Amino acid sequence: MGEFLLILLIAIPLFGWLILSPIVFIWWFFDPDARDRFKERHPRVEFAVFIGAFLCICGIFFLGIERVLVFIPGHWGRYDVDGGFIATRLSIASILSLFLGFFFIVVFERFEKIRCENQRLTMIAERDKWKEELRHMSRARLKEKQGDIEAKLNDSPLKDYDEKQVLKDVLDAIEAQILLLDQQHELRDRRRRSKQ
Repeated sequence: MGEFLLILLIAIPLFGWLILSPIVFIWWFFDPDARDRFKERHPRVEFAVFIGAFLCICGIFFLGIERVLVFIPGHWGRYDVDGGFIATRLSIASILSLFLGFFFIVVFERFEKIRCENQRLTMIAERDKWKEELRHMSRARLKEKQGDIEAKLNDSPLKDYDEKQVLKDVLDAIEAQILLLDQQHELRDRRRRSKQ
C-alpha cells in the first residue's frame, strides 16, 4: 500500500506536468504577451514547460510514427548486450520522434524571435515617425504632446522595455525641438531689436 501511494505521489504530478506543458506552450505561441510576462517572473518554470512540451510532443510523434511504420515487420531488429530484442520499427520511430519534437520546438522558438524582432522594428519605425512629425509642430502643440506622452509613461504600466525607451526617446526629441524653437524665437527677437 505504501509503495502504491508513493508511486501515485510521483506519477500524478509527472503526468500533469507532461499533459499541461504542451498546452501552455501552444497557448504562449498564440498569446506572446502572456509568455513575456511569465518569462520575466518565472524563468525556471518556463524552462520546465519547454522540457515537458518537448517530451510530450516526442511521445505523440513516437506513437504516430510507430503506427505509420506498420509495414516494417515486427521480427526485424537486433538483440542488445543484455539479450533484449529491439525492433527496427521502434528504433526508427524513436529517432524520428526526437528529431520532429526538436524541430517543432525550434520552429516555435524561431517564430518567437521573429515576433520580438518585428515588434522592436515597429517601435523604432514609430519613434522615427513621431520624430519627423515633431519637426513640423508649433511650440504649444509640442508642449501638449509632451504632456500626453509623460502621462502615458507615468500612468500606464507598459509591458515592454523597448516601448518605454521609445517614449523616452520621443520625449527627448520633443524637448530638443522645443529648445530649438525657443532658440530660433530668441534669435528672431534679437534680429528685430538690432534692426530697430
